[in-house]
Amino acid sequence: GVQSLSWSSSPFPTYSGSTSVFTTTLHQVHCTGQFQRAEVSATVTLSDGTTSDVSGHAFLTASSANTTVVPTPTHVGVQYVLRGTAPGDSTVTMSFGGSVTSSAVIVVTNNSAVVTTLQWTTTWQSSSPATFAGVLGATQLTDIRATFSDGTRFDDAVSGVSWVPVAQLLTLDSDDPARISIASDGRATLSSSSYRAPVTLTAVARPCGSSGNVSTTTQVYANLDPAVGDIDIGNRYGLPFSADGLTAPIAGQLLSVPIRLNFGTGPTSRS
Repeated sequence: GVQSLSWSSSPFPTYSGSTSVFTTTLHQVHCTGQFQRAEVSATVTLSDGTTSDVSGHAFLTASSANTTVVPTPTHVGVQYVLRGTAPGDSTVTMSFGGSVTSSAVIVVTNNSAVVTTLQWTTTWQSSSPATFAGVLGATQLTDIRATFSDGTRFDDAVSGVSWVPVAQLLTLDSDDPARISIASDGRATLSSSSYRAPVTLTAVARPCGSSGNVSTTTQVYANLDPAVGDIDIGNRYGLPFSADGLTAPIAGQLLSVPIRLNFGTGPTSRS
């Protein structure tokens, strides 16, 4: 039979190594007014000394409204996430089989876990060189990894954390919005090709206490694809008129560039 029950909570959304982090404090996320969340896992120890993961089959409750228990059905039962809603303590109790229980105090605090590092992680149509390629008006959600002062992180701070709008966390900017613009929600829009240099995108963490200026930049080339039934001249990735896609041509330089046609199945290059 079941001898004991234990449970732990780790940062949510998960990231590499997060399941080995045990947290009982949910901080405010970088002065946004939103609080961290934690994913719960549960283990029972049987009379023969073996253990079994019962995370999807246990039952979780909280003693106060400071912490809300959010159950999400999965293919193996239920995934529980603890959501901080207001500063204060709450006793969270896990039960299994109606006979064994285990409790811990979860603390929700206004003390902020502030952004310490940012990194662009967007997967563009080409990574070498990084190129946003598409038809006129094409859009793409960017990806930015944010690491916080308590060691936790959001691998996708743009769209992977639904309760913390990226506009509350970061300021986003483009140095050439006529080619690639970026909205406050992290969506990039392609409007024109880069002929001389890449576009620089910048993300800056919003001010929060004494966190300092935390920012990151990335450079990406803009390159329009032909619309269906149309043609375009030049490389698809990097600079359109360049021998290597990186170096702008000089006056009098002779270049061999592809002609790209769109038959409705995507651009096709012809020499």
